[in-house]
Amino acid sequence: MRTVKGVLPIALRAKADDKIGLLVPKDNAAEAAVVKGLQVIPIQNLREAVGFVEGEVKISPTRVDLAGLFDQPHDDELDFADVKGQESVKRALGNRRCRRAQRTAHRPARHRQVGAHQTAADDSAAANAG
Repeated sequence: MRTVKGVLPIALRAKADDKIGLLVPKDNAAEAAVVKGLQVIPIQNLREAVGFVEGEVKISPTRVDLAGLFDQPHDDELDFADVKGQESVKRALGNRRCRRAQRTAHRPARHRQVGAHQTAADDSAAANAG
């Protein structure tokens, strides 16, 4: 089974049509499994699909931890080289990320831990007191 495009919309439609499960290529299983209430069965080949449907092969549905997906930082996965056009938007986003990184890097460690409400004067007073 080859990876296919558009598995998420297919899974959403299957759920909307009150289907209980969906057989998908193994590489697409995590994408389809984000649809709650739908059993997504990862299939490696046609023989496995037939065996599953006939009850001869047992395959556990794919489960995805949605909260875990959104809690993890994904900055390392951004690659604007994959975006065609939109040069001004890419430049603006890149500049924003650089400015944010510079602000964080230049803050004293104590300031980063306490939060953004602490002022530079507070930092100076703390440095002079200690």
